[in-house]
Amino acid sequence: MSASRVAALPRARARGAVISPLTRLVLRRERRSILAWSLGGGALALYCVTMFNTMYATAEERQAAALSYSTPAAAVFTGPGFGMDAAAPTMGALFAAQALGWLALVAALMGVLMVIARTRGDEEGGPSELLRSAPVRRGESARAALCSAALAALAMSALCALCALAGGLEAAGCLVVGVGLLLVALVAAGSGLVLAALAPSARSARGGGLMLVLAWFLLRGLGDAGSAGGGTGASFLSWLTPIGLIQQSRVYVDLRWEPLGLLAGAAVVLIGAGLALHAGRELGEGLVAGAGAWRTRRRGPAGALRLALRTSASARAWWVVGGLAFGLTYGIFAPSIESSFQQMVADNPAMQAFFGDQLSVQTYLAMIIRYGGILVAACAAALAGGAVGEEDRGLTATVLSAPVSRRRWLAARAVVAAVGSATMLAAIALGLAAGAVPALAAQDSPATARPWVLVGGLVAGLAAQLPAVLLTGAWLLALHAVVSRLARPLGWGAYLLALSISVLGPTARAPQWLLDLSPFTHVPQLPVPEAGTAGASGAAGGARLLLGEGGPWVGPAVCLALAVALVAVADAAGRRRDLTA
Repeated sequence: MSASRVAALPRARARGAVISPLTRLVLRRERRSILAWSLGGGALALYCVTMFNTMYATAEERQAAALSYSTPAAAVFTGPGFGMDAAAPTMGALFAAQALGWLALVAALMGVLMVIARTRGDEEGGPSELLRSAPVRRGESARAALCSAALAALAMSALCALCALAGGLEAAGCLVVGVGLLLVALVAAGSGLVLAALAPSARSARGGGLMLVLAWFLLRGLGDAGSAGGGTGASFLSWLTPIGLIQQSRVYVDLRWEPLGLLAGAAVVLIGAGLALHAGRELGEGLVAGAGAWRTRRRGPAGALRLALRTSASARAWWVVGGLAFGLTYGIFAPSIESSFQQMVADNPAMQAFFGDQLSVQTYLAMIIRYGGILVAACAAALAGGAVGEEDRGLTATVLSAPVSRRRWLAARAVVAAVGSATMLAAIALGLAAGAVPALAAQDSPATARPWVLVGGLVAGLAAQLPAVLLTGAWLLALHAVVSRLARPLGWGAYLLALSISVLGPTARAPQWLLDLSPFTHVPQLPVPEAGTAGASGAAGGARLLLGEGGPWVGPAVCLALAVALVAVADAAGRRRDLTA
């Protein structure tokens, strides 16, 4: 930010602008982010409604799809599936069951991250200190950040509603979808304001924000899975999260306004609290002291690797905690999933004909592992993207001014991403094993007849995700070396593309060439059901139970080779470029 722009702030205020000069400045800086978030959300909504219209053109196809959305395992990741018990589910009900929860997740991430970036992120990067030299009111940066997040939320929600309307969905329902997504983003933005005011650093605020959104997703999944198939379970948990509330509105089925009213009230309370906290906070300081605030002396870093590990310790700790919570939460829920599978197949001949013998607790755990790998890929991208932020703040230049080569610096960042990802995968494995195995054994599940097989399958399944995860981090490192200023949007754009393909592609019957673009398409699905594995006796049979068939492991090997190649590209390009100013 130039000094001339800062000097223009008082002149703009003197002209009587309705919108504060700082807000206009932030909106100008955020125009690319606003465009990217809104177009991304709109593209996701358009893709879903287009694919659904193609796939489910007849009532019979919609009824078959409704069966897959009615299982507790599907409810964990999609939603409660209102309207799926109808004789002929409508296209709007299918859209709300499959896509609305994911659109709300994107809106929540946008609200949290944009607010934190423009408050604590700017304070640590330097622009906020420069702006404070102008006659800017206390707390004005928080209001400007909120305005940018609100504008992005309005643009994204409007595009999603228009795309749904263009797909032939009911106009009133599309309006409710737009309003609901806007409210979810505002609740997330208010939560981001509170976290930015409380956290001791921007990194802690971002980690807390991501864990908060993850907690919303986990609680919503537990609540919806408990209510799947007509049960009550812990359905109240869905009402504690903004993602669950927008789905509880039952759009396109039986509209309820109460959840939207709760969202609006939560948004007002959180935004008000966040603005009040920022008004009484010192620049660059959080209201809650950091863990090391009372320490008088710490031993200095020795080498680029140790420095990288130390500076990323807080972020890695947040991701590990999130991975442990993810694995433990969904592991504890495994017995209920197994019981629900057995009851639904026994009571519903149509579901038996549709799924056959594919429904098992191993199927559920394999799906959890797949989504866990996708979550860990976000960790790898975030840790690798830390190199971009360090260079923008001038930390990279400081490190390279010492006798540290660029190759050593790059190797340190790659090791941080690999160690953080592997540790988070281990945390997910620990959580799944600690949550699922004792609970399944307590109800005498056939899956625990040989507990070592189940635990070994969990570990092998998560280990198979690691090459795809490392490929995500290596891709961002290569982008940072080649096109440093576009590394984050291109890297996270590629991740969101892989996420969309992996989550929505199979259910949308996407062509195989599109599915192959995601690295998570090429990993083996573990653990495998023992009933579906022939010849499970002997050493070879035990290996098949633990590792599955040999063919799918070619995919992780290719992903690992590509990750190594991308790191080599990053090394070659990074040694020949200038650091960004």
